Amino acid sequence: MKIEDGAVPKDYVPLAVSTVSFCILTGTTLMTGAILLNRWLVRELPPNATAIPDVNQPAATVLLIGSLVTLFAPVVLAYYLLAPIGYAYRRFGLAMVSGFAAFLLSLLSVPLNEALGVPGLAGLFLATLLGALLLFRSVRRARAIG
Repeated sequence: MKIEDGAVPKDYVPLAVSTVSFCILTGTTLMTGAILLNRWLVRELPPNATAIPDVNQPAATVLLIGSLVTLFAPVVLAYYLLAPIGYAYRRFGLAMVSGFAAFLLSLLSVPLNEALGVPGLAGLFLATLLGALLLFRSVRRARAIG
């Protein structure tokens, strides 16, 4: 890459770090919300429901769709937000990292659900939502600079 006289190369590291962090927290928020919705749907089952899970129930559909959205939404979102980076290979690589990291971090909500129940999930949901909103401001600032 040839640098013109007096031109300063752009620094995309702040954009990449803030975008990947934002997408990880966004994916975790989505999965925690899906688990909270699942808990609400399971609670609303009739008293004569069996302990055997039924894949045709809305609760199972919410978990399946929530898991897929948690995996793919951060990837698409990161790829879009990293648009100032001109190289598609780098954008896609960072987007895949954010998608898999969001999915791995969202798996923490399962033991949290077992240990603390709905209040723990609600706390995680609010914490990740607040963190994602704060990081989105950082992403917007980094996109404006870069």
